[in-house]
Amino acid sequence: MLSIASTDVEKVTVVSKPKREDGSDGALDGPLRVTLIDGDAGIEQDAGAPLQFKAVSGAPGVSHFSVKGDRDLDPLVDDLLEDSVEYTVTAFVSPVSSLGLEAGAVEPK
Repeated sequence: MLSIASTDVEKVTVVSKPKREDGSDGALDGPLRVTLIDGDAGIEQDAGAPLQFKAVSGAPGVSHFSVKGDRDLDPLVDDLLEDSVEYTVTAFVSPVSSLGLEAGAVEPK
């Protein structure tokens, strides 16, 4: 399981770098299959980057994703590897840095 975290105004890119048992680089047949299991987070996937997705924060709390990839390069066979991501989202708190005073319109007394 991969654990990631951000505030509720951010998103996190998750990238798959498939490896064989000997540690050498591998490949997947097609894009990652990402599913939100629970929580309030969202998922963004780009067809141009099939081995990554963005976990998009929702309300503060914990969300879980299932991530699957087809390790069999035969397009007629699905042999899915599965992993998971736990995404902890905290509330963005930014202290005030100025009072933001502005002058109003001038008016007669």
